[in-house]
Amino acid sequence: MNREDCYILGKVTKPQGYQGKVHCFLDTDQPERYSKLESVLLEIQHELVPFFVESITIKLNKAVVKFEGVDTEEDARALVNAQIFLPLDLLPPLSGKQFYFHEILGYQVQDQDNNPVGTVQQVLDGNQNALLEIAVKEQTVLVPINDSFIRSVDREQKILSINFPPDYLETFLS
Repeated sequence: MNREDCYILGKVTKPQGYQGKVHCFLDTDQPERYSKLESVLLEIQHELVPFFVESITIKLNKAVVKFEGVDTEEDARALVNAQIFLPLDLLPPLSGKQFYFHEILGYQVQDQDNNPVGTVQQVLDGNQNALLEIAVKEQTVLVPINDSFIRSVDREQKILSINFPPDYLETFLS
C-alpha cells in the first residue's frame, strides 16, 4: 500500500515492559474508535510494513499495543518512533464544516463574499491551535482552524470558504 492511500494515526513512542508491547500516541479526536484494530501499517525505513494487532488498550490519546511477532523488549525498541498508518478508506466521511486535514490540501480558499483568496498549502498542527497555511499572491497567510473562521467546505468543487475578520488578509499581505 502506498503512503498516499493512507493517513497517519499516530506514532510508537516507547516500549512497555519486556514482552514486546509498545506505547503509542494516537493523533485523533476519537481514540476509542480504534479499540478493535486488527492491523496497522508501520513506517519502517521509509516502507509501510503491515503488523497484526494481538491486543490494544486505549486510554485518552495513548495506547498500549502488542503486535504479532514483536515478543521482546528489543523487538519493541526497534519500532520506537515508527509512524502508524491506516488506509484512507477506513476514515468515516465527514459532512458540513468538518474536514480531515489531509483532505483540504490544494483546496481553493474564498472569502465571505465568495472572492478567491488562494490555495491551502498545508495544515500546521501545533499544540494549541491548528493553522491553515494559504498561498496568496506568492505570500503565506495563516488562518486558525476554528468554527468562527470556517464558513463552509465544498468537497465537490474543492473550495474552503472562510470568514476573515476585517483587515485580516491585508495585515498578512502588507
